[in-house]
Amino acid sequence: MASLGVGAGVYAGTETGELMVIDRDSGAITATTDLAPRAIRVDHAANDLVIATADTGIFGLDPSGKKRWMYPSTVPSSGALYFKGVVAARTSSTQITTLDAKTGELLWHHIGQPTDAIHLTSNGFFIMDQAGIKEYAIDIVPPEDCRPSDKEVLTELAAALMAKGNQADARTYIEKAQAIDPDYPPLRWLLGDFAAYADLVGRDTQQGRQAMAELKRKSGLVWSATMDGTVVGAPVMIGERIVNVGPGAHIVALDAANGQGAWRQPLEGVMDSVGDDAGSLWYVSGQAADPSGLTLYRLNVESGERQELARWGRPFPVNAVHISYALNRLFVAALSVDLQSFALHLGVDGFDAASGAHLWQNRHDVTIAPIELRLPIGIFTPQGENLVYSLGHEIWAVNAADGGVVDQRHEDRRIGASPRRTPLPEGPLYYVTDHFEIVAYDVARKQVTRWRRPDMNTPETLVREGILYSFDDTSAYAYEVRGGQKWRLGGKFRGIVDDDTGLWALREDNVVQRLDRSTGEVLGQHSTLWRPAGFKIVGNRFYAFTADGLAYCLQLTPIQ
Repeated sequence: MASLGVGAGVYAGTETGELMVIDRDSGAITATTDLAPRAIRVDHAANDLVIATADTGIFGLDPSGKKRWMYPSTVPSSGALYFKGVVAARTSSTQITTLDAKTGELLWHHIGQPTDAIHLTSNGFFIMDQAGIKEYAIDIVPPEDCRPSDKEVLTELAAALMAKGNQADARTYIEKAQAIDPDYPPLRWLLGDFAAYADLVGRDTQQGRQAMAELKRKSGLVWSATMDGTVVGAPVMIGERIVNVGPGAHIVALDAANGQGAWRQPLEGVMDSVGDDAGSLWYVSGQAADPSGLTLYRLNVESGERQELARWGRPFPVNAVHISYALNRLFVAALSVDLQSFALHLGVDGFDAASGAHLWQNRHDVTIAPIELRLPIGIFTPQGENLVYSLGHEIWAVNAADGGVVDQRHEDRRIGASPRRTPLPEGPLYYVTDHFEIVAYDVARKQVTRWRRPDMNTPETLVREGILYSFDDTSAYAYEVRGGQKWRLGGKFRGIVDDDTGLWALREDNVVQRLDRSTGEVLGQHSTLWRPAGFKIVGNRFYAFTADGLAYCLQLTPIQ
């Protein structure tokens, strides 16, 4: 153990990486500072500064032993030299670095050979290299910080410090490695970001499988599986099956208990689906041979057996479809868009869900502004004996049995898109406009009521018992449409879901929180590991799809 003394203190470095401050008179240890995983060497001690080195860095400390600064090094320590407020040391095999002794800020580097050496005189700073001896000026005004930028070395040093329990110094190295490459896989592993690590190295590689095993052990991952094709929206959960309704080459079902494939059926073109509580799933698919054709199928979700119920065509190629279900009836909206004239052509068909018998068809043609083409269908919602839908600025309420018009409205403003696949409870139907309005449309009374609304980062209108649940750039909130704000929860959010299990908010940092509907209090939260394209919570299990086709299940921590 080497030591230096100044005034009443003696400074000693240990073989295990601590700097000890010892009272010169009594021999008592007055402070111990953990600096490095291995041996510490004390190179300079004065009344205002102590300099120490290790094979992981150079350290500037107060006389009390408190660390002021640290500068990373990648070579075994050979000591540092102090000269007129400047610290000089070798920080790599080919690099000599000079630092401001008070702040640790970089002054300049000398890049040369491992044999280059420093020589000091009473008033000069010299470096001896193969070309001879050169005198260097000492500039205490630090230039741009050019600290080591080797992400591999920085990550290794951080890992060594974390193993030592020196979290503060490890964080310094981690932050610098993140600035170079935040997605460097070993760095992600070191930070415990096993989901991101698996994505970076490939979930099916040996390293990826190890990361997935860590997620099962530490983060509640129950199972994961790769779905076929693009994933859109939340998983469809029917009985013990999870169904991918995305526009891929197949419709695929997984066993909810273990994620294993249960069955698959081929798809053609555009598609949407809806299920019931009895184990049936209906979906509409395009026809490969006819871009204007559509086919309606019923699936037994348990077995995967498929039955064709109806086949029909539209006057124009179909760009999008919506399907909804209520009172043993299916409703299909088929949209065609003419990009030359900005004309929309909509066909709405009603079917008997059991037999596939065609009940009625309504056709609508409107022209809208180009900016409105992105969300042309705002409402498509069954409610009681009616189906309510909109195209552009026009709204129709029709009898679900025969398609007869019950009421028709014109909306001056753009209607936010929030179609529903299943029936809406009795009472007003709510939608938002681009004029900071929330609108209540009571079909039975043929009455429309408008209120001002807060900013929303989604056009979807989640209203329960007259309370709007939504989010903006800074928070999630509950807003009573007739009375104003009830509560607000700060944070960045991506979505809110209200179902039988509770009110759930998905944060931008991929944490799902269960909220008290009345107060906004966070009752529980869990990392979703990946960024869900949509999710469903059943009991204490979280089922989700990601946009790149990963399906997975998490065991949530029970809420007390």
